[in-house]
Amino acid sequence: MSNKINTAIDMYTQIDEKVKALEKEARKLRQQKSKLETYIMNTIEANNLQDKEIKVNNSTKIKYNTQVRKEPMSQKYIKSGLEDYFIKNFSNKLSQSRCEEKAAEIYTFLANNRKDKPYSQLKIIYT
Repeated sequence: MSNKINTAIDMYTQIDEKVKALEKEARKLRQQKSKLETYIMNTIEANNLQDKEIKVNNSTKIKYNTQVRKEPMSQKYIKSGLEDYFIKNFSNKLSQSRCEEKAAEIYTFLANNRKDKPYSQLKIIYT
């Protein structure tokens, strides 16, 4: 191989090692942040300060915020949703087991007909 590719590979592996070290440090910081967030939120709730903004310094405030999110469209959710749909809408025409079969049939169709999306990447193998 040429010198250019060897140099590029060396740089690639060095950068990969640095990224892994930074990710490890970031994981530790996220864990610390999560623990502090839990403590702060529990304190705010205990003192009924959910509607207050807490001034940290001249340019920063913290505000307690609540959001509602939908659960993810997981395979488990889709399967149970299809079962519920058939039972609620067709239970007068089909037995419960037949409703579950129809839901499973559609779920299997959807799961098996997903398109494959290939991607390429380099993998570093340490020996």
